[in-house]
Amino acid sequence: MKRASMTIIFTVFFALASFQAFAATPSHPAGKLVDDAVNGVLERLSNPAIHQPGPTQDKLLKEIEEIIYARLDFEEFSARTIGAKWRSLTDAERREFQQAISDLLYYTYFKSLLQYQGEPVEYVGEIVSSKGDKVEVKTNFIYEGKPIPINYRMLNKKNTWLVYDIFIESISIVQNYRGQFQQVLQKETPQELTRMIRAKADETKAAADAALASPKL
Repeated sequence: MKRASMTIIFTVFFALASFQAFAATPSHPAGKLVDDAVNGVLERLSNPAIHQPGPTQDKLLKEIEEIIYARLDFEEFSARTIGAKWRSLTDAERREFQQAISDLLYYTYFKSLLQYQGEPVEYVGEIVSSKGDKVEVKTNFIYEGKPIPINYRMLNKKNTWLVYDIFIESISIVQNYRGQFQQVLQKETPQELTRMIRAKADETKAAADAALASPKL
């Protein structure tokens, strides 16, 4: 299940599941934006050049990264994982933390991106908040014939919809990271937490760059 868990986490977090397999299509603008991002990523993943080191691979991976970052609200994700201490950070410190955590997540799971094998997703429905500013897009990720509930929670910011949390079998990714970070923050400052995350992100990026140097991926 190691490959399964890695693929599921990366797939749902970065919205790389094939909505083409949906029996129904999203009706809310939030779901449609996720659908557009999915198709953009899958189009680039289908290019054989993505597995061969060179300028074309670099271009495709950069485009995928841009699509992913455009649909995820890392500012909201960061604030929710740090909690109350987020308010004590300066704008520059917030940006530094946000960049560090986004890089860590991307480079931690990027190999699973290239291992994605087209596992389908069933669209279940959408739940809209009473104020209309939040939407939960409900799906089932089908792995080896078994449905795994995956729900995307999205916020409306500046007239667009962004993913700020994902629930995998009722487990929140935000809450998972928040639990880990709060343990660190009991002994360390938010600035030290940022430094630790940046160091880990740089380490995983170096490993990712080394893996990309091989055409075997």
